Amino acid sequence: MVDSDSTILDVTATDADAALRSARRVLETEIGGLRALSDALDGGFSRAIDLIAAVSGRVIVTGMGKSGHIATKIAATLASTGTPAQYVHPGRSQPWRPRDDYSQRCDHGIVELRRDGRAV
Repeated sequence: MVDSDSTILDVTATDADAALRSARRVLETEIGGLRALSDALDGGFSRAIDLIAAVSGRVIVTGMGKSGHIATKIAATLASTGTPAQYVHPGRSQPWRPRDDYSQRCDHGIVELRRDGRAV
């Protein structure tokens, strides 16, 4: 019985070592991705932040598929930090309108996330 218990412990230790190696590999991969993202930041990022900060109405965030999932998170983050924001699915049949349908000016901003990265 002692032999079988020690075998179980050995397997568990091996699984734990494999899990640690896997976790470290994942973290190293993510670190590499964050470094690449950091290196890619340029004046366009600052301009995007300035444009979003200048919006006096709502920030409308949109995207389809995986970009849409990320867009919902961005809209929620903006809203939770005090910036009026809303996610709108791009496939909606009617365009998004401000709550005040009688508004004569547009003070809303749109952030569109696209997989191909192109700006429109």
